[in-house]
Amino acid sequence: MAGVTYFERDFDFESHAREVEATWDPAVGGGPAPSPSVTALDGAATVGQVGTNRRGPPGDEDGATPTTSEAQARAWDDFHGTHDSGVFFKERRYLLAEFPALLDVGCVLEVGCGSGSSALPVLAANPSATVLACDWSANAVRCAERAVASRARDDADRFEAFVCDPSTSARGALAAEVHRRLERRGVHRGGVDAALLVFVLSAVPPGTPTVAFLRRCVEAVRPGGLVCFRDYGAYDLPMLRFPPSRRLADRTYARMDGTLARFFTVDEVRTMFREAGGS
Repeated sequence: MAGVTYFERDFDFESHAREVEATWDPAVGGGPAPSPSVTALDGAATVGQVGTNRRGPPGDEDGATPTTSEAQARAWDDFHGTHDSGVFFKERRYLLAEFPALLDVGCVLEVGCGSGSSALPVLAANPSATVLACDWSANAVRCAERAVASRARDDADRFEAFVCDPSTSARGALAAEVHRRLERRGVHRGGVDAALLVFVLSAVPPGTPTVAFLRRCVEAVRPGGLVCFRDYGAYDLPMLRFPPSRRLADRTYARMDGTLARFFTVDEVRTMFREAGGS
């Protein structure tokens, strides 16, 4: 079974959730004012200043955002086509502090690799690791390949990216692709040592079986391996900043570019991973 470690104690979530639920109505917007430190970091765009845009997200003529897997793949393809320099997201060097096991593993699979901002620090910190990376956006895969080739040239032979959408692929397809690529490298482990899911589950369209998505990821991990997960938490400041016009479902919102953001509680994540085969 793949192991799951939860990093949810940066602050007291239950206390924060009670405060938000007592003062925040998703149909109206607004919420508890951010702390002075958060306001200073984020500039003038505080929670109370974002509720004026009533225009719907880009999509159909009626303002609805397409939420199928295919439509979201196109939205992310457009995003990475626009930001094709690969520097929109900074390298996530904090991942090695949060998931120190990544320093010792031999094979990593990143699902939803984007432009390579997670793969790059793993390659730099672990000189023996092979990183396989997939994304449902072909433009994202190209961005990640370019980023590794230009910023981690000496490590490029340990990186391999490919297009795959676990939300639409058949069960076992991702695992089979991973095994094929590992065997081609002479690696016979029964799967990767660790799967890395960073801000990817929040992009899975509503209506897509989330547990099935996670199960396809867990299948690619060897017995006893790890799943390293980080994503948006319920009542994060980014969630409170969304105006009501962008709310698609409970804790699911559409950005201006048509991509989605979902926000999770720790209990939801724990339940999903257990049902997907994590331990």
